[in-house]
Amino acid sequence: INESINVLQHDCFRVPAYINEDDRINRELITYCMSESLTKYHIEVNDQFQKFNFAELAKRNITSYQLYIWSAPIDITERYQLYLNQISASNTSNYSSNKDYFYNCTFPRFGLSSSRL
Repeated sequence: INESINVLQHDCFRVPAYINEDDRINRELITYCMSESLTKYHIEVNDQFQKFNFAELAKRNITSYQLYIWSAPIDITERYQLYLNQISASNTSNYSSNKDYFYNCTFPRFGLSSSRL
């Protein structure tokens, strides 16, 4: 690794790894990150997977805990919980969050899309 290059790492995910050495099991977290600008890549829109905004998730009675279990990014999970709190406090579903989408992906895909990116 050339440490003289300052590169911003983003879109990281971590994978637990268990290594058996000398009858001991060591646990490590291996991190995979993008380190280049996404504009360098041609990324195609894939409409194969369902995507839901927060209002649609709430309508389906999806909890923030379920998003967490489904490996949704923590920031999306937290924003969704805040959205649910707003709905609960106002006793209405007039709040709409169309900026954030959660993609219901199946193995081996994962992720989110946000219009803020």
